Amino acid sequence: MNLLENIRLAVTGLISNKMRALLTMLGIIIGIGSVIAITSVGNAMTASVNSSMSSFGVTNITVSLALRDDSAKKTAVSADDLFTSDMIAKYQKKYGENISAIGLSESAGTGKIKYRRVTNNVSVSGVSEGIAVTGNVELLKGRFISAKDNQRTNNVAVISEKLAANLFSANQDPLGSPIKVEMQNGFETFTIVGVYKEAAASTFVRKDNVKTTLYIPVQQPKS
Repeated sequence: MNLLENIRLAVTGLISNKMRALLTMLGIIIGIGSVIAITSVGNAMTASVNSSMSSFGVTNITVSLALRDDSAKKTAVSADDLFTSDMIAKYQKKYGENISAIGLSESAGTGKIKYRRVTNNVSVSGVSEGIAVTGNVELLKGRFISAKDNQRTNNVAVISEKLAANLFSANQDPLGSPIKVEMQNGFETFTIVGVYKEAAASTFVRKDNVKTTLYIPVQQPKS
């Protein structure tokens, strides 16, 4: 039996059993369509979850150092407990290809900047240059804290757009301007080198009570 004969018999069978052929084709179409739909929904959900988790910083590893406080005794942090520049350099050398950036940060407490009878509350954070990447800091103008700032212990700062709007007029460039911050141990003067975009979560903060982060250089211990 040749190929043409097989085709002729198949067509004859389909014509004589139209309903059976229709139901068979319908079952195949529904089955394939269901598989495609389930696969598409699954891929879409996976992409959505991955995107959401990435926005939470799941690709970041955060290591914190805090005072130990238990009923037996309180152990203070010593210089030996801190990460040194040599330790970080060795880590970067070993895992360099898998690391986008290493960001160091240390809370320097809170501060106040008074201007025209308005008190601007700020959270002062000492940071390294890597925080621009690990913290997803989006600069609007100027630059972020650099390695040279930390090496030279420069008194520079990166402020938020909301703080800039409170301290300067629309036609005034904040870059290069000094700001005087009242800290717990006195006043500190910093030169503004950059302005970053305020996070969406801070949109509803009252203009006369800005609570935002002021980035300054962090002092990294040597080995």
